[in-house]
Amino acid sequence: MLKRIVIGSLALTTMLVGASPALAFDQPLEVYVTYYYSESGHLNLIGRTRFEYCTYNFHANGAVYSLIGSSSAYSEDVLIGYCDEGNFEPA
Repeated sequence: MLKRIVIGSLALTTMLVGASPALAFDQPLEVYVTYYYSESGHLNLIGRTRFEYCTYNFHANGAVYSLIGSSSAYSEDVLIGYCDEGNFEPA
């Protein structure tokens, strides 16, 4: 009886842990451009990220960015679209 309970608990745990990461797969990934400023008033732009392209590996969406200029602690993110299965979809 105890052996069946332990095996049943292990099977349920394995099923839940195995299913949890799959829930995040195949979801569109939000793509942002980040603007960097030299001060908190956001008056002097010193850099930004540039979206390059979408990736899609092992059912997980990704995005590749490059930095133009400099980064800082003062930033603003602007949603520009989504990566879905390797394709970019504008917002």
